[in-house]
Amino acid sequence: MSAFLASWIIALIFVVASFVPAILQGIIGPLIAKKSGKWGKTNSHYTETVTETGIGANIANNNIVSGLSLFTSSTS
Repeated sequence: MSAFLASWIIALIFVVASFVPAILQGIIGPLIAKKSGKWGKTNSHYTETVTETGIGANIANNNIVSGLSLFTSSTS
């Protein structure tokens, strides 16, 4: 094989290999974006639920503590 033909083959391989990532990004990119958006909504719902549960638990604990302190102060 001549050096000229080898250079063309290497150049062709390089050009094709350069376009493969761009093509894959074009195909897979929208799928990743869609799944990322869905995950973001799910994660936001989970985070909101955990936060609200923590706030509710703090309120319940404060009410229990204030109820106990009222109960103990009224009997003493």
